[in-house]
Amino acid sequence: MENDNLSKSSESTIQDNDTLSPDVWVKDGKSYSMKPEIRERLMEIGDDFYNFLKVEVKLYNITLTGSLSNFNYSKFSDFDLHLIVDYNEIDANHELVEDFFNMKKTIWNQRHDITIKDFEVEVYAQNNDEPHHSTGVYSVMEDKWEVIPEKENITVDKAEILKKSKSWAKQIDNVEKVFIKRKYDKVIKLVDKLKEKLKKFRSAGLEGGGEYAIENLIFKVLRRSGYIERLNDMKEDSYDEKMTMSEDKKK
Repeated sequence: MENDNLSKSSESTIQDNDTLSPDVWVKDGKSYSMKPEIRERLMEIGDDFYNFLKVEVKLYNITLTGSLSNFNYSKFSDFDLHLIVDYNEIDANHELVEDFFNMKKTIWNQRHDITIKDFEVEVYAQNNDEPHHSTGVYSVMEDKWEVIPEKENITVDKAEILKKSKSWAKQIDNVEKVFIKRKYDKVIKLVDKLKEKLKKFRSAGLEGGGEYAIENLIFKVLRRSGYIERLNDMKEDSYDEKMTMSEDKKK
């Protein structure tokens, strides 16, 4: 069943549509503009998330990126909404700022389950000088394209993507075997190590080949098939089990 999920996720990840999503965009000749009702709702969500952050910084832009601003969207796509701010206005320690924003994003997602046209909405606070490798970026705030997507003839090795996805999935399965043995300290270390490897793996692909790089497509397959979520859950569950003191654990 898990291999079936990988195969289905692999097929859905490698999309090459003839148009942008008709649920989001209106085509006028060769150009696309965002549907007014979609833009209005995304602005409302972006403003609400900005207020939820409770930080005294300027909001420079709200942008949409990812597959819904490109030709490779699928039913698994989401609205990848980015709030552009300057981390330096908060603190010079950008890692600390990023951790804070990720925490706020997690709390936001726990409280809300928002969809537009059956696509989930993912909100993220992005540093204004953070490099971005998307070939389609739309300013929701200014209602114009910053990076216009272009239809490309994408050629990818589907067999290789599935093969390498299975290899990464096997590593996650192995962590789960350690979790079943209740070796929670080891699970936490293994998860951290594997997530760091995945981060570097994906970043190298994005820097070298953009969003269609095989490394990025493999990461998407793992995410859409639930493996990334399993990895995160195992770390959280391991911590909870490690810290829980039941009656039979009392000294």
